[in-house]
Amino acid sequence: MLLSMVTDMITDADFAQIQFSTPNLSSAQVNGVFVHQGFLIAFNSVASLVVSTVAQQLNQHPSYTLISTGHSLGSALASLGAVSLAANFPGHHLKLYTFGQPRTGNPAYAALAESLIGVGNIFRSAFLGFSSYSVDFD
Repeated sequence: MLLSMVTDMITDADFAQIQFSTPNLSSAQVNGVFVHQGFLIAFNSVASLVVSTVAQQLNQHPSYTLISTGHSLGSALASLGAVSLAANFPGHHLKLYTFGQPRTGNPAYAALAESLIGVGNIFRSAFLGFSSYSVDFD
C-alpha cells in the first residue's frame, strides 16, 4: 500500500507536458496536443494490454459499450484510455466518467478528447471550478 502511494505521488509530480501519442492517431492529429508526462507514462505502461484485452472482448461481445472511469489519478488515466479506445475502436459506443480529474493535458488535448469521444459521452465531476471538457456535472 505504501509503495503504491509513493508511486502515485511520483507519477503526479512528473507534471511536465509532453507530446501526446497513442496507437492509431497520426502525428497530424496529435500536433500541438500535450499531456502530463507522468500520466502518459503510467498509461502507456499498460496501453497495449488494455487495447488487446478490449479487442478480444469486443470480438466475443461486439455490442458491448466501452466505459472508461476513474477517480483523481485514475481519472486522468481513464481520460487517456478513453482517447486511446476511441482511436483504436472507432464506431464502438464509448463513455468517459471521471471524478476529481486533475488537468490531464492542454486545451488541444481536451479538444481532441471531445472530438474522438464525443462531448455527449464525457461526464466529469468537477470541483474547485476546474473544467477541462465541455460537459461537467456536480
